[in-house]
Amino acid sequence: MSLPVSRSSPLPWLAALSLLAAAVYLPLLGYLPLYLEEPRRALIAAHMLYSGDYLTPVYAGQVYLAKPPLFNWLICAASWPFGVVSAESARLPSVLALWLLMLFLVGCAWRRLGGHGALFWGCALLLSPEILLKGRLAEIDLVFACLVAASLWGWLLLDQAGRRGLLLWLPPLLLVVLAYLTKREPALVFFYLTVGPYLALRGRMRELWAPGHWLASLLVTLPILAWLAALAARVGWEPLWQSLLHEVLLRGEGTNPGRYLEHILSYPLEILGACAPFSLLLLPLLSEELRRAVRARHGELARFAAVAVLANLPLYWLKGDLPVRYFLPMFPFLLLLAAMSYETLLADLQAAGPRWAHVLNAIARALFWSLPMVALLLATTPILPKYQPDLVLPLPWPVPLGGALLVLGGLWPLRKLRPLQRLLPAMVAWMLLLRGIEFNAYLPLKAQALAHTQNAPAIVADLVRRLPAGRPLFVSQRIPSAVWFYAPQGLLRPLGDGAGFADGDQVLLHAELPPPPGTTLEEIAHYRYENDNLCLAVVQRR
Repeated sequence: MSLPVSRSSPLPWLAALSLLAAAVYLPLLGYLPLYLEEPRRALIAAHMLYSGDYLTPVYAGQVYLAKPPLFNWLICAASWPFGVVSAESARLPSVLALWLLMLFLVGCAWRRLGGHGALFWGCALLLSPEILLKGRLAEIDLVFACLVAASLWGWLLLDQAGRRGLLLWLPPLLLVVLAYLTKREPALVFFYLTVGPYLALRGRMRELWAPGHWLASLLVTLPILAWLAALAARVGWEPLWQSLLHEVLLRGEGTNPGRYLEHILSYPLEILGACAPFSLLLLPLLSEELRRAVRARHGELARFAAVAVLANLPLYWLKGDLPVRYFLPMFPFLLLLAAMSYETLLADLQAAGPRWAHVLNAIARALFWSLPMVALLLATTPILPKYQPDLVLPLPWPVPLGGALLVLGGLWPLRKLRPLQRLLPAMVAWMLLLRGIEFNAYLPLKAQALAHTQNAPAIVADLVRRLPAGRPLFVSQRIPSAVWFYAPQGLLRPLGDGAGFADGDQVLLHAELPPPPGTTLEEIAHYRYENDNLCLAVVQRR
């Protein structure tokens, strides 16, 4: 008995993976208010919708140079039917980007990788912890990672199909342009730091100097140059260069030796944890026997994935104290290696040697038979309000109970499979149950914490209540982006924009900042947003 995974038709399994994506990403998408970097991305998109200027990102009244506008355009597109940017519409592009990437990668890999390996890859793409986190945030990381991964996968497919010249280079480089317009120069680094070493290993470096590549590079450079020229016309070239230094070249510099050593030692483990539990299938690749078996079964696919990961890893491992999310574009290829390991072991468990076979069987059994405990945790989340009476759970009690029973009931017929055959269903079930716990326990606790530490909607509501009718609120440009986002359109006016203020006007600025020249301030309210102390004061002219 084995899982009924067909090699001939991926469509039913792609549909199942799409339902899985909807189940783990769409529920409660707008439950939390925008936080972290989300308000900044949403605010720029809201300004674009309001002003009609989609070319130049504007934040807090100033041109925003740190990141290009493509992610803001996606938020605008998701928000356009509703006419307003909301938490749901701001987060939706990340969900859609991951779903489309999964369809592209798994659909094209079904015959190359085999049904079991492709299904493992699709589940790992959707359920790895770091991707689960970033996939529900209005941040650029996941969209950028999807575009980079799609460009590299597209190049490999065209190369294996025998395309050369412009037909090989132009389609993937168009995706690189989109990735550049999401997060700038790292898009080029990831692409060429993968393709270049791969061509070198294949003895084909001359193809980088072929006319087709140069022509494709020239064609895709034109829209980037056009956008940069438009920005330079607004702010000049010097600010653009300084932005490049700060956002790309100097990122991660200045780390003290202790933290740098800690980063060097922990970074590989952090990456494995960010892909757990699917990254467990990377460990048997330490066996030379299994690596040979994987190369024999998957050839250039294995070589390309290994080059992508190993060529790009030193840049983020050795540069400085950079977070794991910077390496996110390589996660699909790291997980592809795990999928090839899984597919090879499923065909021949002894390919990794008897010791690894014993370890993998033990892991599979542990994951499978510990599922009732995780299901029990999900089923008991409704008792949390008894310990925190002010906690409101988003799911009524039948939902977590029914979800736990549904997962366990679906897995019960698989108990007779070999341990390794139960491994993928057990991993998926673990992540589904943990996601359910997150929805019905972590999210309300997180919302409660944000209400105490980052409650921008409440701050804005109090500001509006105190503000004199018909007058704007003058603010320093450094106030939290969430306050900017949740304020009514046109309410806030940056200090120093040339529109002076009079006695009785109100200003909001950091408590440690001096008052504007020629004025004194009478404080009328004080707010705390994360680490920011904000002071609302009435202006008195001297």
